[in-house]
Amino acid sequence: MTMKTLTLIVAAIILSITFTLIPPPASAQQDQQVVKTTSSDVGLSEVLRKHVSKDIPILPDISITPPDPSVPHELARFSGAWVGEWRGQRTNAHMADQLYVFEKVSPTSVTMVSGGIGRFAGQSDSNYGRTWSSRNELQPEGSKLTVTFPNGNWTTFQIEGERLSVRSRTWVGTFKKIQ
Repeated sequence: MTMKTLTLIVAAIILSITFTLIPPPASAQQDQQVVKTTSSDVGLSEVLRKHVSKDIPILPDISITPPDPSVPHELARFSGAWVGEWRGQRTNAHMADQLYVFEKVSPTSVTMVSGGIGRFAGQSDSNYGRTWSSRNELQPEGSKLTVTFPNGNWTTFQIEGERLSVRSRTWVGTFKKIQ
């Protein structure tokens, strides 16, 4: 057996063990139904907490303002909370679990809050366990939304049927509406 073959076998074993230890995505851990807030005493972040993975950060001041009737239907559909997962475009590896809350939708801008946790544990590039949350302004482009982050990364959002399809430079995601 050559050294190269032995190295490949060891790498395959390590990857196999690594992916066995990664917990399933939040979408597989629970049946996610559309959530309705039933009490004004309960904050939206508390309601969402019951429907997303416990390790996804949720900003405490999240709110959803129903879109004005003048907002085009294709944009108004974004309003609400969506949960799902990111996968690598080339590898289909599970990269992250994510929550998106489109708080306010108007014809010219959309306010979005996001929270996520990394799920990828690679040998040279790992985001496993890293969390993030932010509030951003997105620009509508027809039936799509786009955000460009300070580091130059961009993300586009588009609703396809009942799912939110999300794409970045290297990841793709599918999300289900929960609120």
